[in-house]
Amino acid sequence: MADNNETKPQKKKIRTMALSLLLAVIVWFMVMSLTNPTITVTLTNLKVRFIGETTLRDRELTVTGRGDIPPLSVTVRGNRGDLMNYMDDIYVQVDLSNITDAGTYSLVGKTTIPTTRIGVEKENFGDITVNAEKIVSKEVEIETICRGVPDDKLVRTDIKNPVVKISGAESEINEVDRARAVMNWQEVREGAARIDYMLINSSGAPITENETIESPSSEADVVNKIYDAVTLPVETKLSDGLSGGYELDDPKVEPDTVKVGIEDGASAPDRLTVTIPTIESGEKEMQIDAAEGIYIPKDSRTVKVNVNTHEKPVDSDGETG
Repeated sequence: MADNNETKPQKKKIRTMALSLLLAVIVWFMVMSLTNPTITVTLTNLKVRFIGETTLRDRELTVTGRGDIPPLSVTVRGNRGDLMNYMDDIYVQVDLSNITDAGTYSLVGKTTIPTTRIGVEKENFGDITVNAEKIVSKEVEIETICRGVPDDKLVRTDIKNPVVKISGAESEINEVDRARAVMNWQEVREGAARIDYMLINSSGAPITENETIESPSSEADVVNKIYDAVTLPVETKLSDGLSGGYELDDPKVEPDTVKVGIEDGASAPDRLTVTIPTIESGEKEMQIDAAEGIYIPKDSRTVKVNVNTHEKPVDSDGETG
């Protein structure tokens, strides 16, 4: 009889625990239904992800105009918690593998959701317009610019590989005229350096946005040399073959002064000279003569000369005066 009396409290305790557990589960479900309800929301500005781009590239094609795709939205249903956790991972997938030629295509987009606990109620978009372009290549020259150089200094920058090969969509490649590497005087040191370059259009403006252009490197390998600088006047003379029989009539040079660099140990000349090899009148573009110990920047070597000549008079002995 004593054993039976001892088991009654134990059975009562077990029933109480089971009831408490059941109530806890019911309360949990009630709390979850109130704090994490099933809701329907519309997600806007969904990301578009393309698949099959490797196949497209194998066909020497690429997609452009991604930024022109209008905002896409989808209506989904699920628990608030799931939607909060996975909202940023919902996107629209577009398959490019069936594109075989350049052109404009209307492709089906598929909403992709990382969990089955969220369902699609409605896709608020139709077919997605995609532009496919040929991939082409082009070689462009790299120019260098040094900003903030003092008046009494000049920087010569030699580029080890002055031409860079770029590739990308034909429309974007056609916009590129050249590349430009910009340095600031405060950062310039003599010797080898690597500097970033940017792509430039035919108007001289940087191309700040492109979707497809690629190049082996975004940097140029250069060697810098810093000179003391002077500004010298530019004068003209006829070549030796013409100076015996002709004279110049007040030739005009533009520009009439040029900033040049002086090599270490060299002396600056009084002037620079342009030798004129013709008596044909008119405005000519001509090169400044090279001078020992003088560095003339590439963009300053050519000047415009207004050429006018006349024959030297002949004296009574038949010799030119």
